Amino acid sequence: MLINTDRNPKYSLFYVGFEILNYIKKGKNGVSIDEIYRLIQSKVDSDINITYVYYTLDWLFMMSTIKIEEERVFICY
Repeated sequence: MLINTDRNPKYSLFYVGFEILNYIKKGKNGVSIDEIYRLIQSKVDSDINITYVYYTLDWLFMMSTIKIEEERVFICY
């Protein structure tokens, strides 16, 4: 289940995914996962586990929203 009512909403896949997509849109040459992780640490929580980022990237990839080429993440248009 994607929605967890016991957890702070800022930790949801929807919010983290929104922040990731907005960040990727700004990068014309894609962005690295390290850059994405640093962004989420600054926007969501400095102690957030990278697992949340990987889950969100997996979710976005399964929906064909992002693609990964040469270790860079891009938005699918």
